[in-house]
Amino acid sequence: MRMHLPSSVFSGKADRARIRAEHVIREDFLVEAMDMVELFCDTVLARFGMVEHLPTLGEDLAEAVFSLVWVAPRLTAEIKELDVVSSLLIAKYGAQCANVAKESSVNSPVNTTLMLKLGVEAPPKALVERYLLG
Repeated sequence: MRMHLPSSVFSGKADRARIRAEHVIREDFLVEAMDMVELFCDTVLARFGMVEHLPTLGEDLAEAVFSLVWVAPRLTAEIKELDVVSSLLIAKYGAQCANVAKESSVNSPVNTTLMLKLGVEAPPKALVERYLLG
């Protein structure tokens, strides 16, 4: 004998599944963002001689520096050292560096993928569907 359940029972489960999928996506985005931050730190470290000796920010370091300054307040709980790195970069390149990094405009020198990964918007519905389908 088959029992018939109201569709509302299943829709509640579907909503919970979507919320959980969004949570998994945000966690994946966080891991991807941390990988990017590690790459930017490696870039600054590899070119530390330039940071130390050149008074202005070179174009080849701009994305890494601005991205690290931008991401520091967003990942301080996960990576406490980012605050120190950000402060040192701002001390080296000036408060204007911090101001430019904080504006999230289209022309911002901050890496756009990093901004998307740590954005506050809900993940795209198509991506949630792909996660649900497995």
